[in-house]
Amino acid sequence: MSRLDPNTVRAVAEIICDIEGPYERAGWQLARFFRHANWEQPPDYDGSPKVSWVVGCLEGRADDPAAIDRALCRLCDPREYPGDPDAAGTIRDALNKCLALDGLKVGYEGGRPRVFEITPRLVAAAETAPVVLTAELDLLVDDPIKRRVLNDRLSEAATCREYGSPIAAIVMLGSVLEGLLYEVIAARDPDGLDRLCPRRRDGTPGEPSLAQLISHAHRKGWLQKDAQEFSGRLRGFRNYVHARQQWANNDWPDGDTVQICWDVTIAALNDLGASAP
Repeated sequence: MSRLDPNTVRAVAEIICDIEGPYERAGWQLARFFRHANWEQPPDYDGSPKVSWVVGCLEGRADDPAAIDRALCRLCDPREYPGDPDAAGTIRDALNKCLALDGLKVGYEGGRPRVFEITPRLVAAAETAPVVLTAELDLLVDDPIKRRVLNDRLSEAATCREYGSPIAAIVMLGSVLEGLLYEVIAARDPDGLDRLCPRRRDGTPGEPSLAQLISHAHRKGWLQKDAQEFSGRLRGFRNYVHARQQWANNDWPDGDTVQICWDVTIAALNDLGASAP
């Protein structure tokens, strides 16, 4: 990671301090922040103006990119804000606006914050959904291997979204929804799943389509009408994994399309969670 611009350093310090904001840190909390960021020999707060003190701390580690990396990640780590699951995403969005000109951004990989290098740009998009989605998935899938597969795919969808690959993000989200619905139906209505998967000629079970899974979950009352309808839209976009389908529709998904698909997935997860026995 390259050295941060002095103006970026000050902007980061202001976010860490958040003077008169909802996440304002007292002096002792600033010192604790750097300890939690695993800095070697973290400084003790000396009572000077807080923003200037944090600027000095960051400038003092300018030649230690790993320390700066850890501070940026800790600032966006949900574990830094117990009891406020939305705080990390809100702060990450504000931080990424500051880092964009320096060609950096904080994203999430495997549920943990990570600093990525990007092409320097003027605007950084707000991207907070993956944290909420991962938490919900863990409540709906019991098998640890299957849960890991779905969480990994969700993290990959988030990475695709962050790096401006809308079709890849949508395809991956459709995969997550399909796998999740399959597992929920298998656990709650195994006989119904068997009916959705008629045997092939060789005796092996068939594979239900995403449309069948969505319809079955709705019939059982696990998906509300709005989630069912919008899940159908996600299914349609997911079919763009076939290039000929996109050619036929002459359609070009973008960031707004991805946002719709995030909302669809959240709605489906909420419905499935609310209907859990």
